[in-house]
Amino acid sequence: MVRIYGYVPLKRAKLRWEKLYNPFKINPYLEPKHLSEVLRMIGSDNISQNNILRSLLTGSENFAYDMSAIVTRSSINISDIVYNKEMEYIPQIELILISSTDSKLPAMVRIVPGSIRDAKKLNTSVEDISIEKITFILDRGIFSEDNLKEFYRRNISFVIPTRGNSFLYDKIKKTLNEHFFYKERLIKCSKKRWSVFYLYLYEDNELKNEEEKAIYSEYDEKKDRI
Repeated sequence: MVRIYGYVPLKRAKLRWEKLYNPFKINPYLEPKHLSEVLRMIGSDNISQNNILRSLLTGSENFAYDMSAIVTRSSINISDIVYNKEMEYIPQIELILISSTDSKLPAMVRIVPGSIRDAKKLNTSVEDISIEKITFILDRGIFSEDNLKEFYRRNISFVIPTRGNSFLYDKIKKTLNEHFFYKERLIKCSKKRWSVFYLYLYEDNELKNEEEKAIYSEYDEKKDRI
């Protein structure tokens, strides 16, 4: 209830609570040391957290998985000094979120060291969620041979875009034999089986033209400044 007003330091939680309307005369113990201990216990109880999250997912079959790097200067003991996307060597942690695309509710939230490889994070996350029938919807950053093998080994369905320089484009790019319209835009597409996977290719020429215009405009602006 206190957090409804925004971020409140623990030392001011009691003062903020006293300003709230309290029809049931609840009288919580709000000393900062006690609150700190309560938060520590809740934050470290992964089993209870997973049980609560799983109880929200009745009927869900499709899940989205994402990771975000967070730079930290705090004394969090799981942070690692690693290179980020900008090639800066700084301390950071990784926030992992798995959520149901059916109910829009979270299935798992976890913080892990920034140096753990994606395949290992993925392995641990799948074990923690403990759901048998799922289809993961992933972003391009998760695409790697190790991760694909891990999904196949666990018999987990997934949808993931490949990287722009992937050799898989050569396996399917010459077979654009179908089409559909998306928001009045013509999308050419094709589907092909490759090994144990299915490859899907989509081509949006309008989007391609827009991206080319943006690239050339940026190039001209830089040339004029020089």
